[in-house]
Amino acid sequence: MTDSTEKRPWGGRAITALLIGLICMALLAIVSVLALGMNTVTQHEVLYSVAGGAVVGLIRMGSPVARYVGFLVGLVLGLIYFVLLAAVVPGDAVGRMIAGLVVVALAAIVSALTGMWIQIWTVFLGALLFIGAYQPLFDAQLWMFETQSVGTLTSTVFLSTIGFCVVIAVELIGTNKKVKETLDHRQGHQEPTDHSVPTQSAVTTESPTAQNPLAILDGQTGQTK
Repeated sequence: MTDSTEKRPWGGRAITALLIGLICMALLAIVSVLALGMNTVTQHEVLYSVAGGAVVGLIRMGSPVARYVGFLVGLVLGLIYFVLLAAVVPGDAVGRMIAGLVVVALAAIVSALTGMWIQIWTVFLGALLFIGAYQPLFDAQLWMFETQSVGTLTSTVFLSTIGFCVVIAVELIGTNKKVKETLDHRQGHQEPTDHSVPTQSAVTTESPTAQNPLAILDGQTGQTK
């Protein structure tokens, strides 16, 4: 799989990266302001969740749907990690190692059963994000595990979905043909000024994403035949 952005001029790619960075900065600022009235643990959970969802949207390996599903599976595996610590294995270093091995094995099995449609890195990312977000609460209030773990999972899914959707929306806009031409300073260079029929080379080289921006949701973006 080759990222189609490699074929674009350097200036257009640089502007696109800066725009995505500015939007992520705005998203981070909004989330940080909303989390000011929360305690430190909750603030970390909010920031981790939104950032994790944004990372899943930014990394173009596999289709967005597959990345998001793998990420959600990882969040569930992160919860399973704490279930093992709370009820099955000891809470010491050996127990954490066993729980971690089980999570890694389950992640590999999920990826294998789907023929790597769900890529293993998305599962790892989801599991690590949930473990990082919930570990302080688990250590401090283990007796509230049954309620806090489910609540943390629900809020993590919701917040990470926000970050993911924002980044995917930016990507969909960026794959629009007119937007790319504007960023690349090539307005009108690829579209004929008259009503003549475009040449065969122009038809065959036009990417599926340029013809249909929503093709990204089918995993067609960045692929070459």
